[in-house]
Amino acid sequence: MEGRRNLEVFTENKDDKEQQEAAKDVKSSLKRGYHHFFAESEDFREFIKNKEEKKICRDAILAAKLALEELKLKKFADHIEIEPDNIHILSKEDFERIGSPDSGGFHRLENTYAPVNDNILKFIHVITHELSHAISYYALNLEKEKGENSHTGLKYNDFALISKRSGLDFTKENGELIFQGLAEATTELLADRIRQQFVKLNKNLPMRKKKDLVESHVYYPQILIVNHITGSYSWLNNAEIKIPGVTKILAEMGTEPEDAVEASKKLGFKDLTEYLEAERGKQGEG
Repeated sequence: MEGRRNLEVFTENKDDKEQQEAAKDVKSSLKRGYHHFFAESEDFREFIKNKEEKKICRDAILAAKLALEELKLKKFADHIEIEPDNIHILSKEDFERIGSPDSGGFHRLENTYAPVNDNILKFIHVITHELSHAISYYALNLEKEKGENSHTGLKYNDFALISKRSGLDFTKENGELIFQGLAEATTELLADRIRQQFVKLNKNLPMRKKKDLVESHVYYPQILIVNHITGSYSWLNNAEIKIPGVTKILAEMGTEPEDAVEASKKLGFKDLTEYLEAERGKQGEG
């Protein structure tokens, strides 16, 4: 198989032979060379995984495939090319320097990155969420002389690779990122299914740890917005019919708890808004 099945590389000019050849080369080489390029350009080293971490990575990837099969996406699951070596553990200093200090992990195409962590449950939570990102759809634009894009950090000869879509995230022509909060919510819903499969693969886990894995979520306020619209974990095929204007509101919803509160207000979810504000107040007191 050539490159990633869930990656598309677009060009500015479909009739430009040079651009088309470059796009083909980029797509076939991204999987093989991205992490090495990223590590060299950002000047970091990764930790060698111990025996427990290696097993967690193997089980998390298998759990991701099982979760996709459960969602009737076996054909897609069969083509996941992520391996344990695509999950990278960095020092806390390097992670904060090249990632986001406030996030538990980050992803770059099929690679996931997490800081070294003695808390194994937190490590599992991070990599299952980032794996959900890593197996999602990506669309990149190959553009001339526009510099590097922070999401890919990649250039190919005289071309820059500009991220246009990552999962449900869309980058508009002006660089504005939309559907970010919605993307994180649906990503975490898939991560939840991955964790459930992970627990099934690790029957010897203490019950308390199993409970923590399947009941703890990031972006929980954003998840509540999605569930409040759809009435379930299924997602919004008919949401715009049910709630006119919902697409625009979800497009603008960010990833912070207060963003979910604002979206809930706009959607007219009075009870949910009161609940989210009360929960935010409790966190502030803590």
